Amino acid sequence: MTSSIVIAGFSTSYKRPGAVRETKYGQGLVSVGSAQVACLITGTKTSAGSMTADQDVARIYDKDDADAKLGTGSEAACQAYAALDIPGVVLWAAPVAEAGGAASATLVATITGSWTTTGTAVLWLFGFAVSFQVVAGESVTQAAVRLVNAINAVPRFPFTAANAAGVVTITVRSKGVRGNEHIGRKDLSAAPSGFAMALAGGTPLTGGMVPFSGGSGADSVVNVLGVLVSGVYDYQAWAQNDATNAALWKAQLNSEAGPTAMHLEHGIMALTRAQATAISFSQTTLNAYRCSLVTMENCEVPSSVVAAQMAAVRSTIVGANPNYRFDDYVLPSIPPQSQKADIYSDPELDAMLNSGVTPLLTRPDGTVVIVRAVQSHSLNGSAPDYRTLDWGDADVPDRMSKEYGVRWDTFSAGNMYVGADPADGEEQPGEGVATPTLWRAEIIDINKDAEKANWLQSVDANPPVVEYDDDASRLMTAAPIVVRKQNHQVGISVRQVAA
Repeated sequence: MTSSIVIAGFSTSYKRPGAVRETKYGQGLVSVGSAQVACLITGTKTSAGSMTADQDVARIYDKDDADAKLGTGSEAACQAYAALDIPGVVLWAAPVAEAGGAASATLVATITGSWTTTGTAVLWLFGFAVSFQVVAGESVTQAAVRLVNAINAVPRFPFTAANAAGVVTITVRSKGVRGNEHIGRKDLSAAPSGFAMALAGGTPLTGGMVPFSGGSGADSVVNVLGVLVSGVYDYQAWAQNDATNAALWKAQLNSEAGPTAMHLEHGIMALTRAQATAISFSQTTLNAYRCSLVTMENCEVPSSVVAAQMAAVRSTIVGANPNYRFDDYVLPSIPPQSQKADIYSDPELDAMLNSGVTPLLTRPDGTVVIVRAVQSHSLNGSAPDYRTLDWGDADVPDRMSKEYGVRWDTFSAGNMYVGADPADGEEQPGEGVATPTLWRAEIIDINKDAEKANWLQSVDANPPVVEYDDDASRLMTAAPIVVRKQNHQVGISVRQVAA
């Protein structure tokens, strides 16, 4: 008979041997724990890098390697620096070509005034304090030269700077509209009286911070998507965070996770401006089981860097524990918000988490932490749907699928034949015949181990179903799993009682 268990795309005409698997979200001992988990970055490169954009995918081993392959200070190189700050990351890069006719974003710092004492001025860029001395009696041009030299001396900075009669133009190395995400802010508290520096760019942000402006050109991931289908890149940090590219990424992940490709991958992107924008993007543009959106309002590094470090963190942890709780995980390379008004309130955090947004929070000690790591899927139509909420709810099913696949390889090697379970009174099949009962026992064994590791719960209440498909001569398996819930909250009511 034909099995009642159906896997879309796995037709009776498909003959390639192996465990054909799918992961279904929101549904009711050989291990892969030692396998490498890959992290991929997709920013743009500069011409100084040896890789060819829209064509090459290469392993990035260290920051020097990132400089050589992607160009020092390029968007992709900055992604690599942030990812490599996470020990143990297995990093790959697939640089996307800059858009034709793209322009670099700029910020202009104009120095004016006159001063008779010496002091120090600071321009914050990329979360880094660029300090330069302002010498008594010098001209605005001389002071501007000091600022230019200070900027150009910062290793691996994503900017270059040039002076023209006291007007310093700071230019993002990578071209494109995302360059406008960079922010500049000044601190003249230690500068001499009479010294002034004005910043000009986009519309000022909280506390007088000024975003870069003039960056133009939207790159497209279409060509890179075609390159990536030949490999498995488990956690992908997408620099491209516009609706058009997000739709392409989402479709690719869903397609690649199909039963015949079985590339179980996840994408992470970030937004670094208004909270409302992040909520809308998460629910309207993404709302996907395999996509995560991270946000931090007016973060002083661009969204591509935030996404890269988040993907690196996730990729280095899930191998040992796919159900890891990321609450309060410290991100080492993300600078704290300088303006208290930008730090999320409790109602704002709750609104984002209920909308599939992963917020980052600046703590009083200056560290930046993950509040709670969630998938962007939060709606079933217009109704709230949190069945796949935490990263573990998405990572554990994929891990179980991989565990089943690896176990099948061993099981099928020792059972090269297949058949139905014998009916009552029928003779048992000979040794080496895979039957539903035998394979079901293997699945149960894997699930029990996962339950002990706190990946699954309620294993006994959700037994696997295995059937023999006589038409296709294969076993068909339905393995319902319940991911072990993570401990995020406790309610405490303190009730004073009079003596």
